[in-house]
Amino acid sequence: MTSTDIRAFVSYTHDSKDHRARALNLAQKLRENGIICQIDQFVPAPAEGWPRWMHAQIDTADFVLIVCSTTYMRRFEGNEAAPEGHGADWEGMRVMQELYERKSINDKFIPILFEGSSPDDIPKALRPYTYHRWPKGHEDLYRQLTRQPCISPAPLGKPMDLPLDP
Repeated sequence: MTSTDIRAFVSYTHDSKDHRARALNLAQKLRENGIICQIDQFVPAPAEGWPRWMHAQIDTADFVLIVCSTTYMRRFEGNEAAPEGHGADWEGMRVMQELYERKSINDKFIPILFEGSSPDDIPKALRPYTYHRWPKGHEDLYRQLTRQPCISPAPLGKPMDLPLDP
């Protein structure tokens, strides 16, 4: 799979203007690096409505980058008072359902932490999996998305024939 074949979707909450800008920067940087990355800021008003648009993004993405914050975690886990946070609440339900159906095997949902966030901001359903700090960990994230390890194993040699003890 080449990087131009990889689709990613950025899921985040609109915590602040700065947080939205950092989420957009993440999407733009990945696009600059050849990843087809989508974020709601690219689509002012989807004709199919936001729930169906989000559903399609999650379904067609190879990876869903989940920008974790205290607000995101609260909404993802369904602990936000109405009427706030419908998007992250709905996306959280979709992610948990997919993990449930895959028996917790996760090669799609990647927690992302911006500066100022901590691993405690990762929703409990995603804590067992690798997360990346961004932008500091951009290379590690990109390696995961493109399946480019930083170390290759040595070639497998022939088994040794050991002498018997006398």
